[in-house]
Amino acid sequence: MSFVFSRCGANDRTFDVNDCPFRQEYSEFCSIITNTSGPFQPCHIHVNPAVYYNSCVYDLCVYSSANDMLCSALGAYEDACSMVWLQISDWRSDLGCSREDPCAELNCTADEWCGEKDGIYGCLCNENNPRPRPYYYDSTETCQSSSATISLSRCQLFEAGFSANVLHLSDPSCRGTVQNGRLVFHFDNDDHICGTNLTANGTHFIYTNYIQGLSDSAGGSIRRDKHLELNINCVYPLSQTVTTDAVLNPVQSIVSKILPDCHGMYQVRMIPYEDAAFSHPYNGTVDIVVDQRIYVEVNVQGVDSRQFATVIDSCWATPVNDRNYAVRWDLIINNTVSLESAIELEDLRTSMIEPQSPSGLSSGTLEAQVKTHAYKATLVYRFYLHTRAT
Repeated sequence: MSFVFSRCGANDRTFDVNDCPFRQEYSEFCSIITNTSGPFQPCHIHVNPAVYYNSCVYDLCVYSSANDMLCSALGAYEDACSMVWLQISDWRSDLGCSREDPCAELNCTADEWCGEKDGIYGCLCNENNPRPRPYYYDSTETCQSSSATISLSRCQLFEAGFSANVLHLSDPSCRGTVQNGRLVFHFDNDDHICGTNLTANGTHFIYTNYIQGLSDSAGGSIRRDKHLELNINCVYPLSQTVTTDAVLNPVQSIVSKILPDCHGMYQVRMIPYEDAAFSHPYNGTVDIVVDQRIYVEVNVQGVDSRQFATVIDSCWATPVNDRNYAVRWDLIINNTVSLESAIELEDLRTSMIEPQSPSGLSSGTLEAQVKTHAYKATLVYRFYLHTRAT
């Protein structure tokens, strides 16, 4: 008999069992299915054994008997017989087959197949499974504020000798979860710190953690210990420069006008307000009266206020929307209030808003009162505020 299969699963290729060097041996193993005096004989008239016999020989030829493929193939025929309410006598004891399917709880995806490696069962990658970053187990990383989520290919880790249940973050209690064939780890600054370390190098602040684990083969006199350590870094800049969205036009409330002079990742915004309660923001192009106070808020979102404080390093105004424009009026220079400007900084206060959500995201806010003055020597038709927050 000669038969050719086109098999879905681990190889997705056509295989001719005539090319199998152990076909005769595997055929004898699988003949228990078709044996008319064997345990499956009562099922023959209900479920055609030939289909399951051929599939059994194929599986052993492709995957070899080392992966308990014989037990799986015979179990498949037993399952088909049980569908017609037949009780098959014990055949597992003689073959050393466990009644529990070691693959049942693994839930391998369509891109994986269940197999054994070093005495342990796990999900192996199909040959056609894409591997864009095999050196890093096709890892993906998402950082947001003080939290991070890292995802790795389960089957690539298993092929390297690491089952999902042996890996963890720096804190051994922080283990990953399997989601659609990916092993996913998460840490944050709330209930899942997981040994995360925060450092700063002068230009950036960095959250660091590690995925690590020790794996060895199951049983046997020869140990194959392996240690995995994957470094995780979430890097953010320490300072950003922002510009207000609103255009401020200073004007006098009298007919004779003498116009005075007057921008991870995380988000930094600078917002001008009409009132001291910071409840009515200016938008677009706004006319303000000379000597009128405006209230400016520098708002930082996406950093953890329990670990960072917002500091205004410098604040200045320009007559055009260009933070690098040559003409400028400094309100704050190197954390010091400037006293010689057509714009006066009257008051500066800082408030830190506590986190309002489980994600730990929060806002750091600095609020200032700014007053414009009129000088006959200088005519300014509009101004823009800029600040550098660190």
